[in-house]
Parts: sequence; C-alpha cells; structure tokens
Amino acid sequence: MIGAEYGVGAYILLAGNLMAMDQLVAGVAILSIMGLIVSWLIGRAEKLFLRWRI
Repeated sequence: MIGAEYGVGAYILLAGNLMAMDQLVAGVAILSIMGLIVSWLIGRAEKLFLRWRI
C-alpha cells in the first residue's frame, strides 16, 4: 500500500495527503469490505477442502 501507484492503497494515501476525509473514509470502507469478502471466501474454501477438520 505504501509504494502503490494505482489501486485502493494509493487512493487512500493520496486522500490522506490531501486531507480529503470523505475520500479517505470511502477508501478505508472499500478496503474493509474487500477484507471481509476475502475472509468469507477463505472460510468457505476451508470448509470445502478441510471437511475432515470440522
């Protein structure tokens, strides 16, 4: 995220540098939603592939 030129991380860093709080909050919200989706997908994959553990 720190060295990004494109993407959500670069958007958040740019918004932070410009003190654009609305864009900063939107970027953090998008990043949080993406994290929740990835976490959910990994949980589903774990249940599918590791049925013997559950």
